[in-house]
Amino acid sequence: MRVTFRNSYFPVVVVLLALSACGEKKASPTLYKGLMWEQFITAGHDSFMLGRYETAQTQYRKAFNLALLHDSASGLEEAGYNLAVTQLAENRPQQALKTIQTTRKAVLLRKNKPLPYLLLVEAAAYDRLGYNEKAEHCAEDLLKIQDIDIAARAALILGVSADQLGDEFRLKRAIARLDQLKKPLSPTHLADWNELRARLLKKDNPAQAIVFAEQAAQLRQQAGAYRDMVRALILEARITEMMGLHDKAHRLWLRAAQSACVISGKLETINKLETMDTATLIRIASSITEPELSQTQALH
Repeated sequence: MRVTFRNSYFPVVVVLLALSACGEKKASPTLYKGLMWEQFITAGHDSFMLGRYETAQTQYRKAFNLALLHDSASGLEEAGYNLAVTQLAENRPQQALKTIQTTRKAVLLRKNKPLPYLLLVEAAAYDRLGYNEKAEHCAEDLLKIQDIDIAARAALILGVSADQLGDEFRLKRAIARLDQLKKPLSPTHLADWNELRARLLKKDNPAQAIVFAEQAAQLRQQAGAYRDMVRALILEARITEMMGLHDKAHRLWLRAAQSACVISGKLETINKLETMDTATLIRIASSITEPELSQTQALH
């Protein structure tokens, strides 16, 4: 999923080019400051994509502080959202929650507006911390909004949290929301639908549930959504274990644990995984389970 914000600084580049072309006026300091904000956001995004999360956070904090200077609600929202997503990627959900709270206060001080992006990160952070009821509550509030990508990602978070709570009603509600999306489903939304169907059927029809979980993992592997892929592999492994296929389940746990180690930067552990028992592999793989969120990037 890619989320984009309406960027109030987008006209800056066009204006600067026009001023430099005519050669008669100098661009105002405000325009250059707007361009600086955009550069911080872009630098943060580039660092995030390279896995340099500390550098990304530094850039997003600079963008956030500059948005404070500009008194820009939209600038604060985008910078705060990206900072929180980066903190989640670095496995710091408590920091992400603090960032969301700070950002929400700062934005609402300037503009009374819905903040679905922030609520989505909040739901993901609660899911990471194991606060499934809070994650459910946040995600459920987002199901009816018009932004399809946010509503679909909220449906996934709701479904995953509901499954962990044994709440079949809300799990079915999450699937129903994905059923409402325009067909054919995108690979991302199809993967989400497959995962939730697998969760719904894992007890009553485990053979079909395995097929859905495997398809979800394959779609995410193709899309490069590796955190979501790991969670699908974990789901497939659990269902396989329930069916008594212990060797196959162990191989799935090993695959999930290997990917999880790379995601979390624990490269020194990878070579030791093949000698570990299933319980240890489960613990390592399960450290990467929350639904994945993507960064925004400043418009160019």
